[in-house]
Amino acid sequence: MLAVARDRDSMGPVPPEVRLRVGETSTLPLAGSGGGYRWRCRVSDDEGCVDVAVDYAEADPGPGRWRDEVATIRGLAPGHAVVRFARQRPWEPPSEATAANDQVVVDVTVLET
Repeated sequence: MLAVARDRDSMGPVPPEVRLRVGETSTLPLAGSGGGYRWRCRVSDDEGCVDVAVDYAEADPGPGRWRDEVATIRGLAPGHAVVRFARQRPWEPPSEATAANDQVVVDVTVLET
């Protein structure tokens, strides 16, 4: 599969709310990352109801290109969580990811199976 490179500020549609059943997953597109930037996430409210993993979407698009990332949210137990994603460099404090295109907030509700 050919990797499609996007510029740093492009992003697929990320829904503001996700509803899952226990055991289900939802994959969310995140904008490209590069130059030391990666998407990090923080879960609040009922932290034990979801598991969140962020990884690169596809193969490396080549030198100097920003790579798209995806977040996979899995429902573990019934509850409600808020997942906050921020595109930042690991060595910088989280407060520096303040631009609107560097933050995504998703409300997740996990229902019984």
